[in-house]
Amino acid sequence: QVIIAKASVQVSPTLLLNGQFSNFKDELLGSGNSYLFNTERNEADLSAKWKLSNSQHVLFGTNLNQANVESYAILGQKQDLDSIGYYVQHNYDTETAHTQAGLRLEDNDKFGSHVVGQLAGRYNLNSQTSVYSNIGTGFKAPTGNQLYYSNTSEWFGTTYVTNGNPNLKPEESISYEVGLDQDLAYGFSTSLSLYQTKVKNLISTEDTWVNSDMLVTNFINTNKAKMTGGELSLKWRKDNLFMATEYAYVKTKNEQTGLELIRRPRQSLSTTFGLENNVYGLSATLIAKSPSKISNTVNSKEVPEYATVDLNSYWNINPNIKLFTNIRNVGDVKF
Repeated sequence: QVIIAKASVQVSPTLLLNGQFSNFKDELLGSGNSYLFNTERNEADLSAKWKLSNSQHVLFGTNLNQANVESYAILGQKQDLDSIGYYVQHNYDTETAHTQAGLRLEDNDKFGSHVVGQLAGRYNLNSQTSVYSNIGTGFKAPTGNQLYYSNTSEWFGTTYVTNGNPNLKPEESISYEVGLDQDLAYGFSTSLSLYQTKVKNLISTEDTWVNSDMLVTNFINTNKAKMTGGELSLKWRKDNLFMATEYAYVKTKNEQTGLELIRRPRQSLSTTFGLENNVYGLSATLIAKSPSKISNTVNSKEVPEYATVDLNSYWNINPNIKLFTNIRNVGDVKF
């Protein structure tokens, strides 16, 4: 169950207030009460956007995240995972230059306080070409599933055991990116970006065959991991019609073992065709993924390549009411 409410108020020509509240519930009870895993998360965000001048504005706010986890794997069966964040961001925009600088303090009840930041800039070489770069740090606390989820199931004679890990450490990362955007003739445009992300204590899984008919999966921290890749896109628009296609390649590495990270396809392709205007819109997206490793061994088996189709549409009934629908994985592809 997902409930989201948003509101915004233009207090003055230079001050805009935004608020959002979200509630998420996920309840799971195994057959014969063999396992239990219920989660409920409430998230609230309040921010203010202050216009300093025609070229500058500052955004500042706070974000509260309260999670309640109920599982047989927890002593006492219940655990709260709460955190609160405070953030500030400055934007500078002119016809030729755009910059963004931000800081965030995350105070997590279980994992302490962490400060992350981002610095980004874009420069328009001319009316058709712009280049950009950014650098940012990140912090990600383990989820309730990764800490406490526990389940045993059987499938065609094989027993699968999944164990959460209450000793997981939070992820810390740093990312670098450079990119180019180029407008072409006849409604076409293209973009190219290259990036690298380094992660400390990456949260991942480790599969171990206890015997020929039992696979145990444990959540673990990978001390050091690196992802290096790039993205190339081509877009086209004419009147109400549009097309967007994006190809992405990423090479991952566990810097301790030298092996690839599991369940991370090297290549992905996304192509969208559709039409949209002020009244209605309809689009279809094809998403394709290349094979990926399924375990942490040298001769690891692979998850085969797969492709799915999504459908999206909307209808603006009047200036105040909009209806929309999204259908993911229309063909119910298993992967």
